[in-house]
Amino acid sequence: MTAAADERASRLDLLRYQLNELNGLNLTLEELTSLEQDHKRMSHLEQLHDSCSDIINGLDEEQHSLRGQLSRYVESLNQAKQLDEALTEPTEMLDSALIQVDESIAYLRNYLSDLEIDPAGLQRLEERMSAVHDVARKYRVKPEKLMEKLLGIEKELDQLENADVVLADLASLVEKQRETYLQLSNHLSSQRQTTAKRLGKEISLAMQKLGMPGGKFAISLNALEIEQAGANGLEQIEFQVSANPGMPLQPLSKVASGGELSRISLAIQVATIRCGSTPTLVFDEVDVGIGGGVAEIVGQMLRILAADRQILCVTHLPQVAAQAMHHFQVQKTTQKQMTRTAIARLRDEERIHEIARMLGGVQITEQTLAHAQEMVNLASINPSC
Repeated sequence: MTAAADERASRLDLLRYQLNELNGLNLTLEELTSLEQDHKRMSHLEQLHDSCSDIINGLDEEQHSLRGQLSRYVESLNQAKQLDEALTEPTEMLDSALIQVDESIAYLRNYLSDLEIDPAGLQRLEERMSAVHDVARKYRVKPEKLMEKLLGIEKELDQLENADVVLADLASLVEKQRETYLQLSNHLSSQRQTTAKRLGKEISLAMQKLGMPGGKFAISLNALEIEQAGANGLEQIEFQVSANPGMPLQPLSKVASGGELSRISLAIQVATIRCGSTPTLVFDEVDVGIGGGVAEIVGQMLRILAADRQILCVTHLPQVAAQAMHHFQVQKTTQKQMTRTAIARLRDEERIHEIARMLGGVQITEQTLAHAQEMVNLASINPSC
């Protein structure tokens, strides 16, 4: 704390010194622009005087001055215009040019009268510009950035001088946010407790229908220390499962096989169908290790899910395939030591034959085809699980 306080005091001293130095320079962007323009002019007074004098001589004071020639041309055109009105426009243009030349001559003469060589004034300008550039080099900025640097120092100084007030305000804000967080988290925890019990029962019930008799699903809410709590609340949520009767609940990721994971996932989706928002779900061989009536229930559950989202299911069971709204066949072929995979959508008749093949193997009989047709027809009736 002492080291931090010393560092803060040292920084405050430096900022106050810099603030006084830049304020003492009393520089504005307008003055800087004026300084540069005045210095450029006063450094070249002789050149400006000679240039303006030469121009005035050429325009008006030499024997064959431009103004004299232009005046004669205007007078000559005025006379010619009396003979042909077509010369009116060029006459007016030359007359306007003569007026412009007269105004330019008058301006240049006034400029020359004010153009006085002032060594003392030039020295003052150079001293002022030198002071500005010295300070700019010291702060490692361009002269035109000195005002911006001053504003930055003022801002940092204000923050440091009022750090105690700011810290107190921040501490108060943090405490208010903490109270709000705890209030919302406790409300969330209460809802989770209620929902976890209900959802565990619903998923466990669905597991019984999916060929996992005696299986149990539970949601464990493990309380976190307040220092570990985050955006997800005051608990760490863990899905636990017992796939067989008499087995203790264990983390889902450690005890469930691939097929069991697919079926439990299906059970979760069915139980949460009203609140799910995933547009597409993929089930890879969800029917592993089951058959008969359970397989048909799996297919019915998948069809329920497909009512308001896209379901993709890889299956080898006709009971599941018959429930699908669309049927694709995947085939692998090997040619010249290269294996290729092809997928094709089956038409209605092809679909019946494929389901019959899944039912009866290589030999497909009329009875097998009729059975396949019946399965597809029954699947079109809304299933109830």
